[in-house]
Amino acid sequence: MCGIFGYANYGVGQPIQAILDTLFDGLQRLEYRGYDSAGVCVDAPAGEPGARCPLVIKHQGKISDLRVRAAEVLEENTLFAGELYSTHVGIGHTRWATHGPPNATNSHPHVNGPDGEFVVVHNGIITNHATLKPFLAKNGAVFVSDTDTEVVPHLCEYLWKKRGGKVSLGQLAMEVCSRLEGAYALLIRSARYPNELVACKQGSPLVYGLKRRDPAAANGATNGDATGRDQGGAVSSASRLSASLLGAGGAGTEFWLASDSAALLTHTRDVVVLEDGDLLHVDAYGRPHVFNSLAMTSRTLAKADMADLEVKREGRKIEAEVESIMKGGYDHYMQKEIHEQPKTLADTMRGRVVLDGKPFKPVKSSAPDVIFSGHFIDPCESASLFSGSNIAAASGAEGGFELPSRIGGKKARAKEPTPAGALFSGALLGAAAAATAAPDKAAAPASAGFMEEGIPAAGESEPFIKLGGLSDHVEGILRCRRIVFIACGTSYHACLVARKTLEEFAAMPVVVELAGDFMDREAPVFRDDTCVFVSQSGETADTLRALEYAKAKGALCVGITNTVGSAISNATHCGVHLNAGFEIGVASTKAYTSQIVALTMMALLLGADSRAKMPKRIAAMRALARLPDDAREVLELDASMHKLAEQLKDAQSLIFFGRGYNFSTALEAALKVKEVALIHSEGINAGEMKHGPLALVDENLPIVVIATQDAMHRKMESVIQQLLARSAKLVILCNTGDDAMTQFEGRGCTLIRVPRTVDALQPIINIIPLQLLSYHLTTLRGFNVDQPRNLAKSVTVTED
Repeated sequence: MCGIFGYANYGVGQPIQAILDTLFDGLQRLEYRGYDSAGVCVDAPAGEPGARCPLVIKHQGKISDLRVRAAEVLEENTLFAGELYSTHVGIGHTRWATHGPPNATNSHPHVNGPDGEFVVVHNGIITNHATLKPFLAKNGAVFVSDTDTEVVPHLCEYLWKKRGGKVSLGQLAMEVCSRLEGAYALLIRSARYPNELVACKQGSPLVYGLKRRDPAAANGATNGDATGRDQGGAVSSASRLSASLLGAGGAGTEFWLASDSAALLTHTRDVVVLEDGDLLHVDAYGRPHVFNSLAMTSRTLAKADMADLEVKREGRKIEAEVESIMKGGYDHYMQKEIHEQPKTLADTMRGRVVLDGKPFKPVKSSAPDVIFSGHFIDPCESASLFSGSNIAAASGAEGGFELPSRIGGKKARAKEPTPAGALFSGALLGAAAAATAAPDKAAAPASAGFMEEGIPAAGESEPFIKLGGLSDHVEGILRCRRIVFIACGTSYHACLVARKTLEEFAAMPVVVELAGDFMDREAPVFRDDTCVFVSQSGETADTLRALEYAKAKGALCVGITNTVGSAISNATHCGVHLNAGFEIGVASTKAYTSQIVALTMMALLLGADSRAKMPKRIAAMRALARLPDDAREVLELDASMHKLAEQLKDAQSLIFFGRGYNFSTALEAALKVKEVALIHSEGINAGEMKHGPLALVDENLPIVVIATQDAMHRKMESVIQQLLARSAKLVILCNTGDDAMTQFEGRGCTLIRVPRTVDALQPIINIIPLQLLSYHLTTLRGFNVDQPRNLAKSVTVTED
């Protein structure tokens, strides 16, 4: 939580406004990480020619508020006029409060005193700040904020004086970090070390990119990237980041540093992901050096030669377009990310599907808003990005998913206009409402669960799954005594789906744990366990703690993340990357559905040896092939969900009932409503309805019942009857063509019709209209969809 951003230019003249704009734009890309206050530090003219002093500008509120405050400061200081900074270091921060309330005093950057000898921005928590603070105060430090971060600049000043000033900024910062406990990413600049910058990484994400720029080139053309190589030359896997990037011809360098590579995308695609214990020191000439002192103590560091601690860090390319971090034609990121799901579901499966041993490529649609109109997915070079404890270079051969050749040829569903309807008027809300009267295909019995079709004939290749990131560990997973899923929030809900999928396809014992509760209990973990850690960001603090715990117990650790180079992807033994693209809205939408797909692929892989389950596996694979089209169809419910939201916007509470696979749907829908629409909502297992929740039911409480045609269909029909007997007014989410649900239209129920798929994937289709519902509830209630109150995207702090 919190986001930090830095920009340093060496030999590249920039006016102060351009520098501030770079900092503000970078911070806005990170605002999903925290948005209750923000601040920057830049150099200000000190009166004498060439003299500068640090200027800290902080403000409570969003980045847009900070921009206004900065404009006022520039207007007040006439010395900025015409000033061109050929060399400059600026840092900034957007905050999610952990220590002290949101206000300008607690905002970052923090300094050690009015002269700003040391200025720091920080993401994470310094867990031993309560011990350091009285020690530093005893030695003359004066604290003005409630934050844990303020100990860092004071500790810098204390150690600098202790060393008599005879220490480099890099070594000083390394000694400071050796005395800090907790998770942190730091940017440090100092008036004592003009034009130098230090970045420190321990447990919190930090990346940097750079460009070499020739001042004489027209339009500022660049000739280098994050690894310091010439773009015209070959990529050297051994290129040293410590090499000088300033040529004798007067070339200059620009650096960008951030908590997330998305903030660098508009500047460079080539980045370096710093690892735990790394310290990047950019000297006054713009030369970067990376050191690592993870195995050092404060005592041994004082005697260490910095040259012995220097390490190589290879650059990697951001495989994303600038448009992926923009809203495009949408009003909000959450809205965009909901509507991106046909594409992101395909991207999660991309490169992981082979038909008869040959890659299957989609038919590209000419419509700008539809990426895939065919049934499936072509191979891509960015398949599995996990190998051992490090992220492997992307390669097309890794991470596959194979299907029988008879996939395809499915008749396209007719798209019908969505009829209007009020909440309690017995309205039908469906993307293909006419199909209820004359469906293309007779519905299978509710208890069937899976359609048994598509078994390969003699001579056809059997379907199989290949996930490159797991390939070396499949046998070990199959031999394990149990699989333990560990996650938080939305990722936990995806794991609940995976539990049933693994039990059904692989017949393996599965446990699902909330990471925080798992650690509170110090739950037993054994060497023959497989622990799967699921996190969109790959940085979730509770999940990371559980990962460290499980590794110490000797368990095999698997990571499922959406972020290349994240802590979880680096620390696990193997895993799967989601390839869902940047998710900027705080409320997770597309990452959730991609998590279910990735976990379903894992379950199908582990159950590949079961001949008895072959028909179900093939049916699931056929359904995966149709999934992007199904998602596209259900998105046509958007207008209907807006009408439903208008009926529900004044509700004080909202209940979701689900069962089986769709218990997770009920939980996830309730989470979305409460976190963005700020309506109390609860997801309840319908099997528990009679054990308490039924007491809440009356004619005023809106209830959504998820009753699609899976193995729980008849039980959910009974639930509906019991609720109607208590005068409940219901919204029923059911399948197109489900005649059993038609009887409820005339009894005051609103029906939401969605396409039918296999049980294991139905939660993906079912959650999409409920995501739309939560989005429209939020906009109608006038709240910020992308930045809900008190929340941040990446939960990188714990209560410890």
